[in-house]
Amino acid sequence: MCADRSSVVSRLGLLGLFFVSAAVIQLELLLIRATSVILWNHHTPLILTLALFGFGASGVLWASSRAEFRDDASKRSLSFILALLFSAAVIFVFFIFTRMPLLVMGEKLPGLRTLYWVLTLIALIFPFFFGGTLIGLWIIFAGETSGKVYGINLIGSGIGSLSYLFTISSLGASGSVFFVIFLLLAGAVCFSMRKEALWQATLSLVLLLASMGAIFFGESLMPVEAPVGKRVSKAPREAILYTGWNTLSRVDVMPPGFEGTTNLTVLIDGGAATTYIPRIEGGLDRENPDRVRSGNPLIHRIKEGEGEGPSILVVGSGGGIDVRDFLVNGASRVTAVEINPLMNELVRKRFRREAGNLYQDPRVRVITGDVRSFLSKTDERFDIIHLGLPITNAALASGAVNLSENTLLTEEALGVYFSHLVPGGIFYLYHNELSALRTVVTAARFFREKEFTPLSESVVALLAASNPEERPITGVRAELLIKKGAFSFEELKKVRDVAKRYGFTTRYLPGEKGESYFHRFFDATLGEKELKPFPDLLRPPTDERPYFFHLVTWREFFRRIFDKNIAAGEGSLLLSLALVLVLIFPFILFSLPRLAKSPRRDPGWLYLFAGTSSGFGFMLLEFVLLSWLRILWGNPETAAMIILSVFLVSAGLGSLSVRFLAGKIPGFILMLGGTLFLFCFGAARGMPELIRTLWAASESAKIFGTLVVLTPFGFVIGMPFAWLLERLSRISHLWSGWAWVYNIFSSSLGSILGFMVAMDYGYSMVFGIAAFSYAVFLILICFSRGWGPR
Repeated sequence: MCADRSSVVSRLGLLGLFFVSAAVIQLELLLIRATSVILWNHHTPLILTLALFGFGASGVLWASSRAEFRDDASKRSLSFILALLFSAAVIFVFFIFTRMPLLVMGEKLPGLRTLYWVLTLIALIFPFFFGGTLIGLWIIFAGETSGKVYGINLIGSGIGSLSYLFTISSLGASGSVFFVIFLLLAGAVCFSMRKEALWQATLSLVLLLASMGAIFFGESLMPVEAPVGKRVSKAPREAILYTGWNTLSRVDVMPPGFEGTTNLTVLIDGGAATTYIPRIEGGLDRENPDRVRSGNPLIHRIKEGEGEGPSILVVGSGGGIDVRDFLVNGASRVTAVEINPLMNELVRKRFRREAGNLYQDPRVRVITGDVRSFLSKTDERFDIIHLGLPITNAALASGAVNLSENTLLTEEALGVYFSHLVPGGIFYLYHNELSALRTVVTAARFFREKEFTPLSESVVALLAASNPEERPITGVRAELLIKKGAFSFEELKKVRDVAKRYGFTTRYLPGEKGESYFHRFFDATLGEKELKPFPDLLRPPTDERPYFFHLVTWREFFRRIFDKNIAAGEGSLLLSLALVLVLIFPFILFSLPRLAKSPRRDPGWLYLFAGTSSGFGFMLLEFVLLSWLRILWGNPETAAMIILSVFLVSAGLGSLSVRFLAGKIPGFILMLGGTLFLFCFGAARGMPELIRTLWAASESAKIFGTLVVLTPFGFVIGMPFAWLLERLSRISHLWSGWAWVYNIFSSSLGSILGFMVAMDYGYSMVFGIAAFSYAVFLILICFSRGWGPR
């Protein structure tokens, strides 16, 4: 079999492909953001898997097809139709998706609602099916220019991820839906610009203009709303004072009186998390300290004394309620660090008057960004470092790395906090009891290494309500104080007095006997068998494995997979569902009735499996580089989009350069495979040191460092599959089609296994598996003798 080398790819066709590729990745990112509002948590692995599943189905369609598209006009004509179908599918999916029934985290899986939920998620496959069919059409039938077309696809995806930063913040989710449609229709215009398709050009231009207008009326045409059952749905839409979107969250500001509070309530992602903007009418000096019942007075009563009040670092200041509380209770200065710029804008500007000019108070300093980036650039020390619910398992339960708060309670993070506490300073966390115990376990090693006062003398743990169970639970708020030094007798007396006054139950106090897990831990009698169902609790999270809420190893989870108590919102369940969807692929892939007739020694088979191996490695590296590098940046989601854009554009440029480089460099593929193998091993060893070096660097230095790491990585990673496509095009488009399918399957598998491996074994292991994957790629190509002259 020999492919027709006269396949034509016009510039307008490539431009249309560029627009469609940008639309596809924007749709993926938008769906990930929308699910956090429509459901309870981020579903990155699941959405990514459904997208790749749709692409894989389209690849099977082309690989099984007898169609031949040898001329540009026929490809552009079909692409026009597919772009319109893609647009219609996007509208349909969002119409039904926004009417999805709510599955509450923690409830047992209900019957009919679960079925509807699953069917709705399956419907998400269809727009990606049309998108994959369109992109696959151009790649599979591009002949020996398939590597070039693949490169344009990657570059379009990179630019699309970067533009998403601006669309979601300025247009919101609804406007972004219509912007995706605008991109698709821009592609349709490019496909239809031919003399013989005047009606197509006219129709696409009319629809393009209509989509431009719809962008600015998206909220009224197709609102992306939280379903009934979420907290935001408890108030009439017209009662909401403000709604804003960015890459991190959607926020809704509710008026005073909502759920009985006198403050302004800020609901994050429809109610997955909550913060408050304090309503200060007569100035801070007229606020009553006794009205504050958040637990902050607990610290002030412990540290009260002569002289000026304590200096406070508030991590995750949200709407500023904790800042108000500390100032009212006598703090001399408060540094408020909030990672979400939208939150600080609300308090500083939009609701400045209602907040009594709180952030204009000379005692307050506001930092927008990541707390560890801030602390790495200052020698300042604080009396109290306060983390008040800065981490939420609503954002992390899916196992997705979506917020840099993942790294707030790692071993390295606790080391940073304690290095910025004065002697006798207090680290204060309020979350739930399980999180408090896990934080104590994480701090234990750090205390031993630094030879601090024994941790058992430096910890106070209290519960906001009684816990009749002996094991730690997540449903009761806990107050955890860890002192840089031992608590004195007078301080512990104050703890008891304040706890009694505010209704706290003492869970652990130094010197007191008890049977709680805190006592058993300090008595060194706590083992993994006693910690069931939390056997992973004794393994503290680190920057390399920053999954604070991953409390059950995968081995333990799969033993419990058929347990009827598995909850609807459990992240391990979502990842497992994604894995099952991916593993359906082999039943399609290995049925290959037409390829089965090919000689077993045909080099196409080796190229096919080499493409599978390179796709697996590509997605592993994309995942681990994205996860590891973005913790350096102040805004993790902004960083993610920039990093993803640089990575994909670099990979696209690598794909475009394959034809030139492969013809100029003897043993090109040997050099390529060896370089990728060495890159992966070098990154596994060098990335932790690079991150430690860049923590304290300026933003420009971080950007430069990120580019230096990503650009060569992306450039080289983009070459293998482009090279394989061009080789396979010499045999038949049938081989190219199945290579496309195998690459998508392995990319899906890589995206899921990357999460799963990192959660149990860390990012270095992911790099190691990627290195092995590229080693397999190199071996297969060598066996095919594809490393020799073209």
